[in-house]
Amino acid sequence: MNKIILLIFIPVFFVGCKKHNTCPEDSHYPYYITESDLTKIPYQKDGLDTLIYTSNGDTAILYGTGSKRDFAYHIYETSMACPSVDYNDYEILYYTFKGNHPNLSIITCHYQRSFFAPSGQGYFSRNFSKYSIMRGNNYRYDTNTLNDTTLYADSVLIGNFLYKGISAKGRKGPAEDIDNSLIVLYNYQYGMLRIIDNGKTWVRKF
Repeated sequence: MNKIILLIFIPVFFVGCKKHNTCPEDSHYPYYITESDLTKIPYQKDGLDTLIYTSNGDTAILYGTGSKRDFAYHIYETSMACPSVDYNDYEILYYTFKGNHPNLSIITCHYQRSFFAPSGQGYFSRNFSKYSIMRGNNYRYDTNTLNDTTLYADSVLIGNFLYKGISAKGRKGPAEDIDNSLIVLYNYQYGMLRIIDNGKTWVRKF
């Protein structure tokens, strides 16, 4: 089990520290993925799903490589004069799917909870990079939002059924930049229903 550490120093002055000559105890705040979160992930727990997508007669098959779990924590040191440390422990799940089609060969779904999004968040990228959790959160998509069907403003027709979801742009991994060339239509019951990768549209086949 790997751990990632990010040090963040925040100057906070505790007036009562000098007065009482005491400092607050170190604190641990766990942000772990709950059982409720797991039930909202539309893929098998082992991450070995097989996903089939089509695009104008073309077919791409993505094979789940297995789910991965990682942990990280941010350290907040409150004050040099009255030192106290807050440890915010994070849990991240990765579901990576790989295939042999040159236009759709890999995509990763990330799910995590954190100090910045305690209710949970998720995002998509073309790579598996645990370090992506360390920088920024502007393009992470709150899983509660992804799972809220009242906010589903996009849709895709698959067969004779119209599936609704939310469109989310991808992320480039460690740089945390938004990836305009990757757009995923996500539904919490079915997962990635449509993937637009470099202008080519792939639709899930059931």
